[in-house]
Amino acid sequence: MGYHIINITGNGIKSEYIKDIKELMYLDTITEDTIIYQGEPHWTPLQVKDTEFKSYCIDWYRAGLKAQEYFKIQAKEEGLILEELNQDKESFQQYLVSDKYIEIKRGDFLVRNYENLEVDVKCRSFRYLSDGELSFHFSCKDVEKHLNMQEYTQTPIIIAVYQRNGDNFKKGIPFFISIDRIKELSSSLEKVLVKNIGECYEIPLKLTVQSFDYIIDFDRYNIRKIYPIDKMKDTYPNAGKKWTTEEDDKLEVLYCEKTKIVEICNILERSKTAILLRIEKLELREKYDI
Repeated sequence: MGYHIINITGNGIKSEYIKDIKELMYLDTITEDTIIYQGEPHWTPLQVKDTEFKSYCIDWYRAGLKAQEYFKIQAKEEGLILEELNQDKESFQQYLVSDKYIEIKRGDFLVRNYENLEVDVKCRSFRYLSDGELSFHFSCKDVEKHLNMQEYTQTPIIIAVYQRNGDNFKKGIPFFISIDRIKELSSSLEKVLVKNIGECYEIPLKLTVQSFDYIIDFDRYNIRKIYPIDKMKDTYPNAGKKWTTEEDDKLEVLYCEKTKIVEICNILERSKTAILLRIEKLELREKYDI
């Protein structure tokens, strides 16, 4: 084991290797600022900018990783069983099932004990819109990539957003919204051009849900399956019937009590789609969730 002699120059790192410390007498490059350490010949120093670690120099990248670690802690406290998803090229190969090139994007975690819902954790700076509402940016291109992935996996993807502050984030419950919901609202969302990212949606926080119930009772917030009316009537006798005032009142009470959507379906004998549309019609989310 020899010695590495390191000098920082205007052109970067200059590294020399000697087998014996006595060889220092022959180096005219050594100064008081020279760095020396003992090691094997292949233990050469590298500048971060020339390695795969260069992203750690970026504040928002570090903030995002911290947010992901914090999400894992919160998820455990909420009783969620997470599986971390690999983001390497090999892990994506299994989704390339045709010769046609399709851009896809995976989330960071699967929630194993809640229908394998996929969660993409983000850390974003919040901005005020012209109407005074807080919002965050989300890449339009990434929405489409996530939608392509959903086509392969048939698994809903949820975005969990923390507020960024430099290279850190504001601790607390993240803001949740599904990719399907963003796509549903896309025609009404403002778009902005963000440097190094491209076109992004401005997503107001009022469209999100700041509660882990968004995962635990995901059916409460999203419509993913639509069945023919004849098939629905076999399971839900009230399918297709006009809503009564009594039903609306009962729905509001059940929603306020945070009754699971599947239970509301059984009580009111109506499909999930009908229940969610009625919740939207009665503006129950705005009344009880925001």
